Amino acid sequence: MIIISIMDIILKLQPEIARVDEEWASDEQWGQMVELLIRGIANWDRNDISFPFLRNFDMYAGHTWASGHANFLDGNNNESSSEAMNAWAGIILWGEATDNKELRDLGIYLFTTEMNAINEYWFDVTGENHHEDFTRETASMIWGAKTVGDAVWWTANPEEVHGINWLPITGASLYLTQYPEYTKRDYEALVSENGGTDWDVWEDLIWMYRAIENPDDDSGDDSGDDSGDDSSDTESDFDAFEKIQAEDYSSMGGIQTETTSDNDGGLNVGWIESGDYLVFEDVDFGSGSNKVEARVATETTGGTIEFRLDSVDGELIGTVDITNTGGWQNWITNSADITSMLGIHDLYLVFIAESTNAIGNINWFMFSNETGSDDDSNEGDDSNNNDDTTIITADDYTIEMLSNDSSSATFIFTPTIEASSFVDFHYIVNDQGQQNVRATQNGEKWEYTVTGLQEGDSLDFFYTYEKQGLAYDSPWYEYTH
Repeated sequence: MIIISIMDIILKLQPEIARVDEEWASDEQWGQMVELLIRGIANWDRNDISFPFLRNFDMYAGHTWASGHANFLDGNNNESSSEAMNAWAGIILWGEATDNKELRDLGIYLFTTEMNAINEYWFDVTGENHHEDFTRETASMIWGAKTVGDAVWWTANPEEVHGINWLPITGASLYLTQYPEYTKRDYEALVSENGGTDWDVWEDLIWMYRAIENPDDDSGDDSGDDSGDDSSDTESDFDAFEKIQAEDYSSMGGIQTETTSDNDGGLNVGWIESGDYLVFEDVDFGSGSNKVEARVATETTGGTIEFRLDSVDGELIGTVDITNTGGWQNWITNSADITSMLGIHDLYLVFIAESTNAIGNINWFMFSNETGSDDDSNEGDDSNNNDDTTIITADDYTIEMLSNDSSSATFIFTPTIEASSFVDFHYIVNDQGQQNVRATQNGEKWEYTVTGLQEGDSLDFFYTYEKQGLAYDSPWYEYTH
């Protein structure tokens, strides 16, 4: 699979260097490497035995595919058409900067052809192509066998569903201005789906797109997001029993924010090192809470979040582990019991780790008041009914790992948002070959038992499942027998 979204950034940068440094772009230096990258996504030489002709570009369809393996039931797919346009603009500029007319003309062909496909298939600017049952103003993803308009791979957030086919907005984005009547319809659909203009993400992108049809629209002047600023907002109270977004801190020490691919979209807090902290002023714990859960991700050994009251070294009411999830954007929800807490307090999240590596990311946290629990040691994903059962909780599924006996373990996948028509279980025991099996449906649950295990065996696994008609892969998880 070729990742156009990475290549479009690289190919857009190279011509800017070549424009001011001809020697850098020579074959003796980096010119051949840049053209190898171009061949990797859009090979112009039919006799080249290293890459297929045009590779990612489908001349019949008139646009690129993000992947070519066609392993999905609906065939190949392409999500962000604008990223492909950015790549083709980079090829045009490289051809101009290096006086290579063959590459310049290749870029022009790819750019103009894809532009027309976008207007026909993604935007349907004339209203003649989309099926009558397709009620969206824009397609967020084109498949070989269907069109999707209500989600992207990581979220159904309207800003990202629409914006995925605008970004990045540069001088090469003028093709978006061809049909201002359509941009008006698309923008109004976005506002309707979002419930207003209080944008969570990509605010600058949205207002640039809005300016195509109405540059005088000033409704976004006061809708900025002050995430990343050390100062607190005018409304500083937090309800402990609602999700508290990590980026909404009142003040902080040492962290940064970034766009998250977690289900709710928005931002997460990252670049966290041991000793960093977040402060949330006036958190209302009401009549009492005894449990906290946090949405975390990391590809390192992680660390611990200390929840403290009223100062960075104040009363410690509980801790939540940040455990390795297999990636900076592979999110899980970890939970822990806390000391029962009443009233309003300033809450400090202090991050602790033995390692000097980055600890991980946090997206949100929230408190609850649960009664009747006999287990005072529930931490992280280990919401155990007994020592042999571990539960992983994600936004749209749970996974139970049950050690049956000394030689077998059962893995149970339960969708929590909507039923899945299939669930595939992929696993590797002790770094040997990967096994891919279809789990057995048992009511709402999907089960599979791995046999032939020995004590201490390590099992890495992930799931493929259906959600909203699309196939999704979970992060990798770990199990030790």
